Amino acid sequence: MTGLERDKVKKEYEELQKKIAHYKEILGNERMQRDIIIGELTELNERFGDERRTEISFADGGISIEDMIADEEVVVTISQLGYIKRTKTSEYRKQSRGGKGSRGAKTRNQDFVEHLFVATTHNYLLQFTEQGRCHWLRVYEIPEASKTSSGRVIQNIIN
Repeated sequence: MTGLERDKVKKEYEELQKKIAHYKEILGNERMQRDIIIGELTELNERFGDERRTEISFADGGISIEDMIADEEVVVTISQLGYIKRTKTSEYRKQSRGGKGSRGAKTRNQDFVEHLFVATTHNYLLQFTEQGRCHWLRVYEIPEASKTSSGRVIQNIIN
């Protein structure tokens, strides 16, 4: 029994040595490498090569800037002197019972926050002038700022 097992192990060893010699020959010969690659690629082409199933066509609609901007909730604040900004809602936190409020927006001496509302970045913001004109603006076009900053003047943003 042990003699048969030894013969089996010896035969397996000789086969492995032949494989190792063959692989070393492949690694040393660039032409053999290319022939093997060509053979494998033609075999794959015969097995899987057929006519294209998908149709490539021109996209009529195209991609707009709005498609590239995430639709997320933001807080829009407008001060009495006309400073506007948008802030991510994640910057605000819920105040617990009996807690002290966190510092809000900095304003000038006579300025204060007049309007504060939550919107998504894809919403429209309509502004009416004293002359009765209406200007519209996408919320994502409002400059993003931290909750402590004052923002930018609306006249500089609206065309």
